[in-house]
Amino acid sequence: MHKALPDVVLYGTLGCHLCDDALALGRATLPKGVSIKQIDIVEDESLINAMATRIPVMKMGSYELNWPFEASDIQEVWRQHSPKRRYLL
Repeated sequence: MHKALPDVVLYGTLGCHLCDDALALGRATLPKGVSIKQIDIVEDESLINAMATRIPVMKMGSYELNWPFEASDIQEVWRQHSPKRRYLL
């Protein structure tokens, strides 16, 4: 049995208050039941090189939102790129 991929991935790091804000915004904006997987970029040198100046980064499918983003940005990307096409309320 394979593990389901998360609906949304949030790249950040510990102690990043903007990452905490992005997580709260994602939870408040996305439909209930959407999983947001947090990945700490310090655990992977390639992620540090790619994202150190951009975190928090919210990824949905192949699309990345770089901070700063707002609820309307999350909603737009979710509608266009959600693999399950669940609708926002």
